[in-house]
Amino acid sequence: MQFKEVSDMQDEANKVTPERFLREKNLVAERFIPFSRATLWRRVGEGKFPQPIRMHGRITAWRQSEVVAWQLAQIGGAAS
Repeated sequence: MQFKEVSDMQDEANKVTPERFLREKNLVAERFIPFSRATLWRRVGEGKFPQPIRMHGRITAWRQSEVVAWQLAQIGGAAS
């Protein structure tokens, strides 16, 4: 059995970027989205905004990568 060197393992770990999750309060308070909490949930229900992930119990969050992709799509759609 071959074992990896610790430095090789650290290099691999440094290449992995963990996903950041955004809670509703972060989306609204930090202005990730240009609309209210009520509009956020309406758009989620309409399929016009990414679905949140249920983390635990009543805790939900959005993947930052999906929110950024949505933002970029909005910019691209506005430019067309």
